[in-house]
Amino acid sequence: MAMSYSPPSSSGYQLTLAGTYASETGQTSGGGCVGTPGSGGTCPYIPADFAHSDVENSGNGTTYIFYFTVGSGSTDYLNVSAPSTGTLEGFHVTTYTYVGSPAPSTLVFGPVLINDSTGISLTFTAGAGSENYYVEINLYCGDTSACNTGGDDVDPTNNISDTGTADYAVVSATPLPAALPMMAGGLGFLGFLSRRRKRKAATVAAA
Repeated sequence: MAMSYSPPSSSGYQLTLAGTYASETGQTSGGGCVGTPGSGGTCPYIPADFAHSDVENSGNGTTYIFYFTVGSGSTDYLNVSAPSTGTLEGFHVTTYTYVGSPAPSTLVFGPVLINDSTGISLTFTAGAGSENYYVEINLYCGDTSACNTGGDDVDPTNNISDTGTADYAVVSATPLPAALPMMAGGLGFLGFLSRRRKRKAATVAAA
């Protein structure tokens, strides 16, 4: 059964570290879910139904937006479960940071295409201060043999969660903490000054 989970706001779905979310009618009761789906039950993930994303329907995929905060000095993982159809999926992932409200402000990575057949975990880190991330995930399946299964409309549902440990294989499309580029630049400049002082001292000694 296709999911029709409605986002809590037009800006997307808010994830919390190891959070739980209201389950909906038709959602499986497995996978850590408790209670009755659609009647007060909860699940440790949000089901994302990437409807009409196969080549059969000439679909462009469905875009889902997730936003969350990584605590100071922490590393969290955005997990995307294995496809319910058991076929290859290709996700375009675009990552932004945001300030003040759940809307993109600074592009930090993407869009990058990531193939998924067993589930993926994306790494997000924060430096000295907490970091707000805003992630767009769009399913683009260009593999005819994988997506057009016996003329059927492949409609994969993936479970999305935010955890402190990776649920699946960690992929390389990971943003850097905002402070790291500045730190690397500062270390490079210090290295330059150190080399300059050594050359000057060698010149003085030779004289």
